[in-house]
Amino acid sequence: MTSIGDSKIVFRQEEAAMHQLDRAIALFINERDYLCALTLAGAADGILGEMLKTAGHPTALDDHVAQIRAAEPQGASEKQLKDEVFNFTRNLLKHKMKDRKVSDQAEFSVPLETQAIYMITRAIGNSVKLRHEFIGNRLLFAEWVYKHRPDLIGD
Repeated sequence: MTSIGDSKIVFRQEEAAMHQLDRAIALFINERDYLCALTLAGAADGILGEMLKTAGHPTALDDHVAQIRAAEPQGASEKQLKDEVFNFTRNLLKHKMKDRKVSDQAEFSVPLETQAIYMITRAIGNSVKLRHEFIGNRLLFAEWVYKHRPDLIGD
């Protein structure tokens, strides 16, 4: 990204997405700001995912849904998994819940740290598929998860 004066920058969406991802990780690790980390990582995931789809490749989300569907073919549909499982918290933080009978004063309880970890991991997965290096904050994040959340690491 290149600054021009004090009001404009020149950037590509992929650069912006990688910046969002790295900032999401910094907010997660350094400030424990899981809400902002999740929304920034979700934005990066969206851009990087669309780039993969445009190139004809599955996204990290597509891979996760395929794994669940393969293990439970009679389970939830692809749309249900995406909307009600994998993207629920991100969408809750990003959109007004207009399609549900939910009061504006409704409170939600979600495992925000875990959800932020998942969204950051998903965005990292998309970045790796787009051939970005697994370095810097992305590597620090993986180390943090292994150290602090071994319950999330598969066998």
